Order: sequence, then C-alpha cells, then structure tokens
Amino acid sequence: IPFLETLLGPAVTPDPYSSSDYSKDGEVITLQQATTGKGIDIVFLGDAYTDRDMASGGLYETVMRQAMEEFFAIEPYKTFRNRFNVYAVKAVSKNGMIGDGYTTAFGTYFGKGTEVNGNTVKAFEYALKVPGISSKENILVNIIVNTQRHAGTAVMSESLQSSVAFTSSMGNDPKFFGNILRHEGGGHGFAFLADEYSTNQAMVPQGTIDGYNSLYNQYGWYANVDFTSDPTKIKWSAFLSDSRYNDEVGIYEGGALYSLGVYRPSKNSMMRENFEYYNAPSRWAIYQQIMKRSGESC
Repeated sequence: IPFLETLLGPAVTPDPYSSSDYSKDGEVITLQQATTGKGIDIVFLGDAYTDRDMASGGLYETVMRQAMEEFFAIEPYKTFRNRFNVYAVKAVSKNGMIGDGYTTAFGTYFGKGTEVNGNTVKAFEYALKVPGISSKENILVNIIVNTQRHAGTAVMSESLQSSVAFTSSMGNDPKFFGNILRHEGGGHGFAFLADEYSTNQAMVPQGTIDGYNSLYNQYGWYANVDFTSDPTKIKWSAFLSDSRYNDEVGIYEGGALYSLGVYRPSKNSMMRENFEYYNAPSRWAIYQQIMKRSGESC
C-alpha cells in the first residue's frame, strides 16, 4: 500500500536464509592508505549481509568500496582524501534482513522516523580488528545497513571523540545512500555537526542550548548552529564579513531540531535536507577536524 510505504518503508519479501559459514567474519580489507599526514582512520562495516555476500569482490566488498567513494565524493573530503586510511571489516550476519525474527551482526533495529541504531560496542570491536588501530578514540565507524528503508543515525561519543554512523544501503544503491552517508558519517560522525532541520515547531529549550554550547566550547562540536542572531557574535561571523560568501552564508532561523531560537548558516545544506554540499561553516569545521587528526595545525 503506497501510503503505508511512505510511513514504514517499502514492502520486502521475507528471507528464510541463514548463514552457516562464518570463516570470512572479521576479515580486514584495506581500501585506501593515507599518503599525507599521520593517517585518519575510517572503518566501514555492513550489517544484515550473509555468508553468501562475503566472496572476494562480492556484494559486501562492493558496497563497502562504493560507500568509500560516496564519502569522498564532495568537498572538503574530496580534496583531503589523501589524509585518510580506509578499511572494511567483514561482518557475517545470520540473516540478511533487519527486523523481528532476524539476527544480524550488529543487532540493527529501526526506531521512530528515520532512526536506526545497533550495537556500537560490537562495532568498535570489529574496528579494532584492523592492524594498526589499537584505540577506540578518534575513529569513525560507518555501518551500512542492508535494507531498502530510508534511515540514518550517528551515535557520537564525547569521551572517545569517535562515532558510529548507521546508514541505510537503500537496496545497495549508492545513488540513493550516498547523501545519507555524507550526512550521518561525514557531517555528524566525523565533524560532529548539528542537524540544521527542525522537527519541533517550538522554542529551543535552555537545557539544549547549554548542552550544545558546552560541547562547542570544549570540543568544537555543533559549529554550524548557534543561539544568537547577532551577526557580530554568531559562530560564523567571519564568513558574514567576507564578501566572497555573500551569496552563501547568512542567518536562518531553525536548526538543531527546533524551529525557534536557533540559527543555521544557509537556507539548505547537507545537514538540513541532504543537499549535495556542506555549507561554508560546516566545511571549515570538517577541515579543522581533518587537520587536527592529521597532526597538523589549521
């Protein structure tokens, strides 16, 4: 029923298949090595992929390589790609579907709306299978979830300064999952950017303001939203006073999931409606993270 599919995602045919061969589980594939800087680690995993998908050059590896290409498809990741080490680790799921009655490597489940989550502790365990990665700190783990349902969520760790970003594979089609990955993994997961859209038609609560400001002051998180509209005090005031950004950067109300009392730098962007670009303050935040994790100053 088309109306129900808009709420619940496309209908899928149940798959009774269960994996029996776990010999490939934990196998590491080096997708790319950094040639500049000390190397920033990104790990790609897949959930709800079975032993049938694990052959060399098979579906799992193909999707992981496609995901890497999509991650680096736009700026500033495109220019600074040579600073990243990128790996995939094979994770064999018992079943190739998400939902009640199915068992997957990371226990992925859907929440409300586009929320998708799973076992982030196990995700880091798989990331640590990569030779040379000995710490859960300062890494991004992207989990590509084998589903047709549109979903994406990034789980960001303040203590680790790391993230696990869940991205729907949208039927294993990079034309459709690319922007979800760039929003969740590139925006939230790596650069710790805020959402620039609103789901609450209300004034942002003071507790939310305090939390966002605390994380910004400590770690630089959420550099793409602010709670003042004063052009001389807002986080991106330097862009507002630079004529090169006259047509790109402004002050627009709404963001951080609230419609009032919070402001964003552009009408649309990757962090608002998954548009094919990060706005200038977001690009600057990404650049700062890249240089810091490369061991260089901005």
